[in-house]
Amino acid sequence: MNDISASERIAILERRLRRATLAREEAESILERRSRELVYLNEKLSAREDELVRRLGEETQHLLYAQRTAEIATFHRKRGEAFFASPEFNRLLGLPADQRPNEQALLQVIHPLDRERMLRAEKDFYQHAPANTEMAYECRILKAGEKRWLRWVMRRENDDEGLFMYVFGSVQDITGQRRADRHARAMALIADRRVKQLTRVRDELAASRQEAEQAYRAKSQFLAMMSHDIRTPLNGLLGMTDMLALGELNAAQRERLDVAHEAATQLHRQIEDIVAMARGEGSDLDYEPQPVSIRHSLNNMVRFWCAGQPDVGARLRLTLSNTLPEAVASDPTRLRHLLDAFIERLRGAEAEIEIHADADPQHVRIAVGCLQAGIESHDRRSAERHILNRLAESMGARIDVQRDVGSLRYVLILANTPMPGATTTPAAEEHDYSPEREIAAAAEIAPLRCAGRRPVVLVVDDVEINRFVLVQMLDALGCDVDTAADGRQAVDCALQSRYDIILMDIRMPVMSGTEAMRVLRACGDTRTERLPIVAVTAHADPAELAELVEQGFNAALGKPVQLSRIATTLQTLLACESDGAGASPHTPEAGAVSPTDQIDSGHFMSIFGPLPPERRRMLLDVAVADFERLGGAIATAVDNDSAAALDQASHSLKGVAGNFGAFALMDTLAMLRRMDMAEARVALPALQNQIEAVIEQARALFEANEA
Repeated sequence: MNDISASERIAILERRLRRATLAREEAESILERRSRELVYLNEKLSAREDELVRRLGEETQHLLYAQRTAEIATFHRKRGEAFFASPEFNRLLGLPADQRPNEQALLQVIHPLDRERMLRAEKDFYQHAPANTEMAYECRILKAGEKRWLRWVMRRENDDEGLFMYVFGSVQDITGQRRADRHARAMALIADRRVKQLTRVRDELAASRQEAEQAYRAKSQFLAMMSHDIRTPLNGLLGMTDMLALGELNAAQRERLDVAHEAATQLHRQIEDIVAMARGEGSDLDYEPQPVSIRHSLNNMVRFWCAGQPDVGARLRLTLSNTLPEAVASDPTRLRHLLDAFIERLRGAEAEIEIHADADPQHVRIAVGCLQAGIESHDRRSAERHILNRLAESMGARIDVQRDVGSLRYVLILANTPMPGATTTPAAEEHDYSPEREIAAAAEIAPLRCAGRRPVVLVVDDVEINRFVLVQMLDALGCDVDTAADGRQAVDCALQSRYDIILMDIRMPVMSGTEAMRVLRACGDTRTERLPIVAVTAHADPAELAELVEQGFNAALGKPVQLSRIATTLQTLLACESDGAGASPHTPEAGAVSPTDQIDSGHFMSIFGPLPPERRRMLLDVAVADFERLGGAIATAVDNDSAAALDQASHSLKGVAGNFGAFALMDTLAMLRRMDMAEARVALPALQNQIEAVIEQARALFEANEA
């Protein structure tokens, strides 16, 4: 530096000064920038601190709200330091908000009955509670005089030496929860009691149902027994009236027989309806509408009362309006039942009983009334009213009871409904009995034949009157009859002799009819395995009859047995037996047929000889009309190529031919039923010639008998 001149030294110092000045300026600039950054950061940090304080305040407030909502507060304490708790703590315990919680204050709010227990729990917690394990305690407090329940949950932490260091915990008001639990337990107890009650009621209902079922079975057995016992004498009564109708009777005897049979038939139908209603089936009683003449029914009813109850019949006054239709669709038996019941209710009065019938396009009204004071009491039998109303409803009618001072009138209102396509007969033949019709029906279906001979029938019944009735009917139908009194005798007879049909009662001593039928089917004898067996039972319920057929009977008839029904059943079964045997069918050739060898004259005379002259003429006319009608039906069936119609018409004509002893025609018809339609068309002319020959010989035999 000494070697440098003063000017050089000055220049160096100046350079150094400039550098120092620049460095100072740069340092001042940096310092100023850093100061501004520091101020900015301080401001930002201050704002962040304010935000954190605000958020901490909000979170703290939210926590307090949450604790208040949950009715919970938190607390903690460090060994040797004071007790700290959240603001909600004082509110839960009912302490002033500015009071610092301490042990004395806590003991004051705890219920006196729980203080000792909580002190022991606190001591045990600090001395023996495991670390890092939550312990729960419950106690009662008194808050503003109200008892509340609190749950304390506390956890302790120890230092490295295992000594107590911290305690953390929470306290929650569980009064509502305990109330809910108590209510739930109470409801559970109530539900348990209700379940026990329902179980007891269920058991009682089951026992009651069992008793009801036993009572129903007993009632059903009683009804079955009573129905059986009542039908047994009815069977004899109706059977004997049928047989009496076939004999020689004068006009007065015919009149009495007519009344007796009508009364028995009415009784039989009423028993059927009453039994059905007693079984609980009254709401849907079977109803088959038939064409019924109101005029004829009412006249017949008055005639019946005059003959059977003259004291009542003499007081009946019948008036019929010209507006009455010729016939309406109804049930003739139930109609009579209702009208007879009306008269029966009014018969106690001494005045005349007026019966008036009229009609409009919609209804037919039949009024039965009596003008006399004091008869209102006769209409107080509610059970009978119920039965009558159900009978009326079963056939679409209704009963209107009109009361006035000193008078009572029953009005039966029927629908004025004609029967489409039905003949307006006075009443259905099944219910409108007359001796002439019974004689005509018996002559039309009798006698029966099996392979050209008299059928041999075994009648099995333990009641003598029933056997007697069936024997008389079968004898009238041209059968040879043996009898047996029980199922065991029936089996012995069937195995020892040959029968074409067995009529078997069901309820019998020693062996029932069903058991006897099963023995005969299973005994290994081909004759009895295929032998037609007809159940004849007093259990006339359709379901019971169908069940008997399912069990193995060929048919089932209910008592009382009508002559026409038993004849039709036997005729069908005998026809099946005859059609199943015999020679192979052949086609008869058309040609001349002798009119003198078509009818068994002895058989013909046995039918017509015993009858009065007027009856003989009537039966001949009916038979000839049937021959012509059924012959025409066969021709129509062949023309229409209808096998079903041909079979039905041939079967019906075969029965008519058998009744008159036209056994050759029966054989021809049996063969015709086995032919196909082409063969039947070829055989038709010969059959028509044979029918004409039968008619011609029948008229000749009739005229010879008259001479």
